[in-house]
Amino acid sequence: FPGLGWLMTRTLWEELGPKWPAGYWDDWMREPSQRRGRVCIRPEVSRTVTFGEVGVSSGQFYSQFLRNMVLNNKP
Repeated sequence: FPGLGWLMTRTLWEELGPKWPAGYWDDWMREPSQRRGRVCIRPEVSRTVTFGEVGVSSGQFYSQFLRNMVLNNKP
């Protein structure tokens, strides 16, 4: 899943993997039949890193949204 930083448990993958869609998986994951009342948690400090203006989107939103974000520099 290039560009995204996330994970799931083995148990959840064993449930969802066999019916994983070829495309638009993010919309599919939001459907009630997949969510089943579950929610997503995220860390308060993001562990993902932006490559800046280099990449597939050619920095399309980098200046507007990401340039001023402070990234965690402590291990």
